[in-house]
Amino acid sequence: MQFELEIIKGLQSISNGFLNFLASAISFLGEQYMLIIMAAVIYFILDKEFGETFCFTTLFSNTMNGVLKLIINRPRPFVKDPEVKNLKESTATGSSFPSGHSQGSSAMYFSVAHHYKKKLGWIIASIIVFLVMFSRMYLGAHYLTDTLAGCAFGLLFVFLCPWLYSKFGTTPEKKLIFFGVICLLILPVAIGFAIGATREQILLRRDFYTGYASLLAVGPTIYVENKFTKFDTKGVPLLMRILRCVIAIIIVLAIYFGLVKLWPNKVIILDMIRYFSLLFVGIGIYPLIFRNTRLFKAKNKEEKATE
Repeated sequence: MQFELEIIKGLQSISNGFLNFLASAISFLGEQYMLIIMAAVIYFILDKEFGETFCFTTLFSNTMNGVLKLIINRPRPFVKDPEVKNLKESTATGSSFPSGHSQGSSAMYFSVAHHYKKKLGWIIASIIVFLVMFSRMYLGAHYLTDTLAGCAFGLLFVFLCPWLYSKFGTTPEKKLIFFGVICLLILPVAIGFAIGATREQILLRRDFYTGYASLLAVGPTIYVENKFTKFDTKGVPLLMRILRCVIAIIIVLAIYFGLVKLWPNKVIILDMIRYFSLLFVGIGIYPLIFRNTRLFKAKNKEEKATE
């Protein structure tokens, strides 16, 4: 561990305002805001079916990252050594291992590369993930082994989740059951780490609980869309798909920031409801409300047959 601390201190020895800004900007590529944007673009513009798999892969990966952090409970570098500076405090909460940003970026960008199976896609994804890993060390948030493990776990879910989804998510009902089983398997962890915990300890575990809430929303969200809305991305004009996406992002951001203003601060159960609502309303309810408009109206069999 000492050599890892020396790596971080070596990186921070050349720190300045510009490099701090650059590292923070790169770190943003592995944050939840980028996940929201990528999920919306894939789901509403590119390929709805892949969007489902992408949401499952990234949200399951994020939740399991929280589980691993709770179990391993490794202190952050700046906690272990006061000479290490925490250069982005807002993104360095809870435990250190594995790196959530590294795992999140690995799951996001490698999912796209894996789906489209292009060599250039893998190269670009690898560069982005490496930069995010590097930025997390520079910012003092993680050790080298944190970032390497995060990248490895992200890759694991990139290959595991699409395979599981193709096997068990063949109908709306089976998808709902599949996600229900996964969430039930994680539930004992969520309850176990809440029992006897102080409010401060619960708040430190916020990333896990909000990630779990997002995962809880995946099953009902996909079920509602597959069963009732059934919109398509194929054969729909690009401008219409972009409009769908933009409205979805606005709705999600309105929920994300709006409920923060309306509800009491630092109440985990309310945070969980907020994160559940982001997905369920933004992807499930929003298309359902507009399903009989030009925005999402499904084509009938005759229309499809004439294409």
